[in-house]
Amino acid sequence: MEPTKRHFQALLASKSKAVAVFLDVCKSRSNREGFIKEMQKEMSKYNHTIDIFGKCGSKTCKRKTSATCSWRLNKQYFFFLAMEDSISSDYVTGAVLPAFENNVVPVVYGGADYSKFLPPNSYLDARKLGIPKLVKTMVDSINKRELYHEFFRWRNHYVVRESPVLDACVLCDRLNQKSWLLGQHAYHNFRKWWLPEYQDKCSASGNFW
Repeated sequence: MEPTKRHFQALLASKSKAVAVFLDVCKSRSNREGFIKEMQKEMSKYNHTIDIFGKCGSKTCKRKTSATCSWRLNKQYFFFLAMEDSISSDYVTGAVLPAFENNVVPVVYGGADYSKFLPPNSYLDARKLGIPKLVKTMVDSINKRELYHEFFRWRNHYVVRESPVLDACVLCDRLNQKSWLLGQHAYHNFRKWWLPEYQDKCSASGNFW
């Protein structure tokens, strides 16, 4: 991909804070709050902090609109934690959009293969990297702006948009494919077929780093 344009690099020049997260639900099935706590410890080794906005943290936006939060993300922060409340395959919510909309690099935390949904090298996958490597990658990018600019090369080639809730045309096309109509299938335990690991997800938080 082409290098990040100079005029876009100028838009990133005012950033000075490491990472922000918007969090109003303080206990999740994905145990993202536990991940953030451990990540905070690792960040402190480099004299950086995670700013938590919302009911679960000490930071608030001055106005009751999203405009101020967006401005602060855009102008002040290098990274944004886009953390799902459940770890499930192909489960990606709009949590990642504030980062892309405000020129911040998202740190994703979920069970999806994000390469199917997001532009290449536009994000950091927290669960794949693990906390020590994740934090070091972030700090290195903060200290060396050339590395940080690499996260935005995709903007020369891609546009990120929120997908519709249901694409009825695709559903209709799939239902009319012959392969779907041949044979019969019966699933006596639908939940196990649909989500084989559901018992693990419901009964244990698991290791996340």
